Amino acid sequence: MASDIILVGKEEIDLDAARLNFNEANLSQYLMSEASWYNYFGQKLAELEWLLDCVELEYEAKWAALWIVQKEIGGTEKTVEARCDSDKELLALRLKAINHQKLVNKVKQHLKAWDKNHENAQSVGHTLRREMDKLNSDIRFFNPNDRNLSDRVDAIIKESE
Repeated sequence: MASDIILVGKEEIDLDAARLNFNEANLSQYLMSEASWYNYFGQKLAELEWLLDCVELEYEAKWAALWIVQKEIGGTEKTVEARCDSDKELLALRLKAINHQKLVNKVKQHLKAWDKNHENAQSVGHTLRREMDKLNSDIRFFNPNDRNLSDRVDAIIKESE
């Protein structure tokens, strides 16, 4: 899986899907670290949404200012709106807002993946616990200092024959 690096302000954020990988051996470590990653990406999402709001606010303010200028020049409401909508500077700001929205959506989708992966990790942990419950309690509560260990091993071997 390839990672997706996005820019939040001047900071590069790596939306690396490999961080979502876990298995039976590293499940506990994964569960302990996932909240930190979730928090981190949540903070970056908040920053991206703020940047998007700033760009949209700038666009709206410039659009309104240009509308006033265009209205003074003359023309119908539709003509003035068309002039504003086709202004190169405003188009560039709108494109910037669209690009910011794309980044916001990427981080939101990445956080959704963390949510789904958390459910998967919980399910795997539950399954592991159920499997452990099915095992013989002698295996779960194995004591390496047991003096009767060799006798128990002999008994298990005889039973299997």
